[in-house]
Amino acid sequence: MKEVKYIDSNDLQNFQIDGSGNYIIPKKFKMFIVNDPETIIAERIVEINLEIEQLEKIEEPSNQELVEIGKALHPYYIDMIRLENLKNELKKLKKLK
Repeated sequence: MKEVKYIDSNDLQNFQIDGSGNYIIPKKFKMFIVNDPETIIAERIVEINLEIEQLEKIEEPSNQELVEIGKALHPYYIDMIRLENLKNELKKLKKLK
């Protein structure tokens, strides 16, 4: 898709105008509203500040929570879940035979 940065006056003359005097964008064109860089930066600053505020409110987990999460995320336990899933899938496939 070719980016157009301006509309030639000859092209503009070919645009139709609606009853309110607004130009109708022809089918061969697509128009996008693009924020200016200053707006993009300002919006991102707001997003970052909001996320920082949310992250700073998070409480540190207890040792018990860390142990439980550690067990759940340990490769051994992940492999055991995978093993169980494979066994269940194998059972289902054998029943379909």
